[in-house]
Amino acid sequence: MTSVLRLLRRRIDFSQRQFQKLKGRQINSHSIREEISNLVQDYFRDFRSTFKLRTDSEEMFKTIDSLMQDLLRCTHCRSLGSVYFKILKKLNALFSEAEVQSISLGGLNPGDATIDKCDELIVETLIKVAPAAAKSYQQGLDDLMIQKKQSWRGTIVEFRESLRETLDTLAPDQEVQGERGFKLEPETNGPTMKQKVSYVLSQRKMTKAQIRTSSNLIDVVEDRFGHFVRSVYTRSSVAVHTTAIKAEAVRIRANVKLALSELLELKM
Repeated sequence: MTSVLRLLRRRIDFSQRQFQKLKGRQINSHSIREEISNLVQDYFRDFRSTFKLRTDSEEMFKTIDSLMQDLLRCTHCRSLGSVYFKILKKLNALFSEAEVQSISLGGLNPGDATIDKCDELIVETLIKVAPAAAKSYQQGLDDLMIQKKQSWRGTIVEFRESLRETLDTLAPDQEVQGERGFKLEPETNGPTMKQKVSYVLSQRKMTKAQIRTSSNLIDVVEDRFGHFVRSVYTRSSVAVHTTAIKAEAVRIRANVKLALSELLELKM
């Protein structure tokens, strides 16, 4: 089962469960309709070309494309939840078949080996907690599955942004600054990522040693990101630059993954 297919199916499963509860109701919620609209846009922009490489069934993808378009049309009017549900159910079945074909054709991308259950759980959790962070983390994962890429800078930024967006959601500036004893770090206008981590973990009544360990991990992420920024301006060889930056993307991803697992309290 390919990681890209799994990630998209998780989003479809989540949406399908939502509409199963709303079958007889018109969907007026802007946030729900926007969520579906983003799903369709992500499919055509980020997933479509990947899937096409993994299966030889052009007819299947014509059907999926058509259903995705129908799903988008639903967001343009007050469609019933049952209409959304039926479309999502058909899409789920088609993606299941796409997985079977991908495996039988030996279409697993070598990059899939770098994505595990923890990554998928992070995305699934972030979709519910911080959708923007989920999108950034997922985009970073998708990028890493590409064997050849002209630039890895965007990939690195996506992983760092997924952590920043998560912290902004779990630790809003106003709440962190309202904590007793809070002080701004020199040359800052608001709480740092490290201070936000301390806030989140302190709310769970964790020991100072545990908080210090996780906060140090954020320092590692920031240090690696700084190293990446510096390398962009100091490396002149395109070949060396590209190779080094991909390695940096992999390292940053590993540290962000550890940090998010701790922040989201993921149990594997």
